Amino acid sequence: MRVLSGAGLHGRGRGCLRGHDPWPCPDRVPVVHGADGGQNVGRASRGNPPQRGAGFERADRRPAPKGHRGIPRRPAQGGKSMKKVLLTHSIGPYEPGWGQDMFDVFGARLTRGQGPFSLRGRLHAFALHTIAQNLSVPVTVLEWPTEDLFRRELKKGYDYLGIQVFSIHLPKIARMVQIAREVSPATRIVLGGYGVMHLYKGFPGDSPEPAQYLRQNADHICMEEGVGFFRKLLGEPSDRPIRQDFQTDSWASLWGAEWLARFRFTSTLVALGCPNACEFCSTSAFFRANKIVVASPEEVCASLKSAVQDTRGDPILFNALFDEDFLLDRSYVLRLGELIQKEGLAGKVNLFCFASVKSLSQYRAEELAAMGVGAVWIGVESKFEEAVTSVHNFQKRKGRDVAELVDELHRYGILVIASNILGLDFHDRRNILEDIDYFVSLRPDLYQVSPLTPCPGTALFERMEKKNRIAPDYRCSDLHLWSDNLFRHEAFGKDELKGLYDLAHKKLYETNGPSLLRILDVSLRGWQTLAHSADPHLQERADRCFFFASRLGAGLFHSLRELAPTDAVRSLVDEMEDRYLRYVGPYSWKQKFVQRAVRRLLSRTPPEATFEEVNEPRFVLTRYGGDGSAPKVVKRAKPLKHFLENLSPTATRRLAGLRPRSLFPIRLRDIDDFPVEFRTIEIEGDRLNYVDEGSGEVLLMLHGNPTWSFLYRHLIRGLKDRYRCVALDLLGYGLSDKPSDGDYTMHAHIRRLAAFVEQLDLQGITLLCQDWGGIIGLSYAARNKHRFRRLVPMNTAAFLPGTLREYREALQAWGFFYLWTYKVPVLGRRMAIEWNLFLKAALRFGFHNRARQLHEKARLGYLYPFQWPGHRTAVLKSVRQVPLLPCGPLRDLLRDTERRLRGWPIRTQIIWGMRDPIFGPWFIERFEALLPNHAPTLRIPTAGHFLQDDEPAIVLERLEAFLAEDLSAPAKATPALGASEAA
Repeated sequence: MRVLSGAGLHGRGRGCLRGHDPWPCPDRVPVVHGADGGQNVGRASRGNPPQRGAGFERADRRPAPKGHRGIPRRPAQGGKSMKKVLLTHSIGPYEPGWGQDMFDVFGARLTRGQGPFSLRGRLHAFALHTIAQNLSVPVTVLEWPTEDLFRRELKKGYDYLGIQVFSIHLPKIARMVQIAREVSPATRIVLGGYGVMHLYKGFPGDSPEPAQYLRQNADHICMEEGVGFFRKLLGEPSDRPIRQDFQTDSWASLWGAEWLARFRFTSTLVALGCPNACEFCSTSAFFRANKIVVASPEEVCASLKSAVQDTRGDPILFNALFDEDFLLDRSYVLRLGELIQKEGLAGKVNLFCFASVKSLSQYRAEELAAMGVGAVWIGVESKFEEAVTSVHNFQKRKGRDVAELVDELHRYGILVIASNILGLDFHDRRNILEDIDYFVSLRPDLYQVSPLTPCPGTALFERMEKKNRIAPDYRCSDLHLWSDNLFRHEAFGKDELKGLYDLAHKKLYETNGPSLLRILDVSLRGWQTLAHSADPHLQERADRCFFFASRLGAGLFHSLRELAPTDAVRSLVDEMEDRYLRYVGPYSWKQKFVQRAVRRLLSRTPPEATFEEVNEPRFVLTRYGGDGSAPKVVKRAKPLKHFLENLSPTATRRLAGLRPRSLFPIRLRDIDDFPVEFRTIEIEGDRLNYVDEGSGEVLLMLHGNPTWSFLYRHLIRGLKDRYRCVALDLLGYGLSDKPSDGDYTMHAHIRRLAAFVEQLDLQGITLLCQDWGGIIGLSYAARNKHRFRRLVPMNTAAFLPGTLREYREALQAWGFFYLWTYKVPVLGRRMAIEWNLFLKAALRFGFHNRARQLHEKARLGYLYPFQWPGHRTAVLKSVRQVPLLPCGPLRDLLRDTERRLRGWPIRTQIIWGMRDPIFGPWFIERFEALLPNHAPTLRIPTAGHFLQDDEPAIVLERLEAFLAEDLSAPAKATPALGASEAA
């Protein structure tokens, strides 16, 4: 999947290479196995027998140092002083790779070439910290040191020096060993990491002296898992579980925006090696195509839980699970998913894992999202599956269609980090452009494009070496993905792949836009897909998608449009911002302030060519006590800048709203029992939710403001065994879309209802309607009488007051005066949208039997669709349409509806809650006059406005009797329910 030698996981893991010598060399020092004689060195991986170590020691073993300066030894049990360990990176300065800091995976790889929108990352030495926190002796971790700092630290006296070997820095490592021999000759030196393979299989353009010097002067060369190796070296039990509790402060941000927003990421090691055996892969070569499992699902879950606690209050970009193809073992993955869900972590983590088309083909995206997977790395490598699998043995490429796979992952809010290789053996000047265009068309959210790199020790290198294709001047410094002259290619000459490499990044940026735009798009899509899932874990994922989309979009859309590289990208930004404003809502004054700050910041971003001057890794010195206590950073480069960078986000996170929190705390599982299948239909570009339960005669149920189909849950439960119950959520309500700029006029609702009825081809309808649902439903029915069989109006209207008495009674209802307040421009908006007062007041005054019926789960059911202020627009716009005067936008509609209803002989049952503060008795009289073929009206003195929920049993009993009538025979008289019976 990646060329990891010198860049990947070093000296970690639990399994080890088998006892045979994988990298033969004539001047290799004698092999001395572990303290147990070479048996059971480290814990064997699942399904593998215990394996032998491959530690290398010099014959002239040095005595342990007697005196140490600087760090006091901690007494061990029995009074003996404890050994001390120094773990370090190679010393700086660090050379750039094609104009980028090679150790910044975001700037140099995943968001390369994106101008001011390229992310920069600060990665810590995850491998060294993993070893350090698992040893029972004092350990110092020295990251990205200068030579001077390395010398000064060595003078403090250490028993062991462990150096993480990056292949590109072999001469630097040799220099470090030379310094160690001069400064602290008694310190024993351990070399580890994937880079040690190049001590035995070198680069043709390099002098053999550094590798030879390292082989001769290192006391140990670790070619197994680092924790177990050091435990054996120090005489500690090697079979203890590997702790992964401490998380380094790794993060990503826009260049120069560290003070405004940092997105943290954590790391957990799952396994080493890869069984896919791609011929270019160093990890497969190093571990002979074995997968060495390091942590059980239980241990990984414990690490993730610790990471969530450690990063509380910070927005998390990724919780990385390091395993070359994590999704291969389906049983392992599903077990981890169960644990994550059990611990309530699905919405708190954002798992990033390496995968392949082959392994992903085992899963549905829904499964992955439910266990917290938020990003996957897919090795696409080429469009031409047959060629890439046969020529280069990329078996991981087999499986589902890549484009379909990527689109499905995007729909569920899962980011795709894709890799593509240029210069494959079958590439020519035509099909390599096809490959680039295909890769761009996949719309990867982050990406790695790289020239084919034959790493010494891999099958690819051996094959090319046999054919005399390896360039004689190929050096270790060329290995880190930024060289295209490593081998002879039939179709391309010197430096030609570099031009295609730049072309690929140019097309990705100018066609798809920056990665931040892609992240916004995927987050919005994920929220729209998962928002109302019946699975609570998927709803947690939807909540996270909405948080990132709302926060990132609010701050970035202005800059994304102004600094877009092309008109095509600017159009994408406009389209996406329209979606954002429709489904998230308009910007607040705080968000507008942040937009201006971000725009000014990005306008000062330096050219990409100078990034290596400002983004060189800065040293950090951390000490572990060996007693399980938290490590302490005792020295770092530019401490004042670090302090200010950490101080500012604390304040700005609150201003920008970047502190992670649940924006939708009520889940579907929290509401009153509503055991139905929610369905979706698209009308006029918006998704409308509806319930369609049972079979038989159609009962069409329409709610009002501010409710949804949940209002009819008792009736649906009681009638679906004999009737087809169809309950629609109007646009802006329930689980339907709630665009902030939606058309919420009654005419638009009627138009959408017409499209809904026609698409479902509903005939012989019995209409049950309440509140605004009556105005909408009856207006449609009066114009489409051929589709309807019965009417059941409940506390609703389809007309205006027509007499002085009716006007007087309407004005005497205190609720009408209350509705006036929502027409006040500023106050009304605050009441309905910001304070959610209209819904809360409706629940308070719309129920008569609150203590009995409006229990907590029922109350949460009504609140559920309107948790986000931006989703209450329809509530406000509807209440402002209430016709409080005989004039207004609804006058003509209601007059026409009344005219069409008058005298219609359709069988009608009027059911009324008599404790309604708005719809008084005169409404009943008007309905009885308009619809002469009505059954005796059911007046319920113990029900309020929401009678379906206030007295469901009484309503259901009358509905069953009414629906049982034989409409072909003369209607039978149905006795009216008296006050005493209703009570």
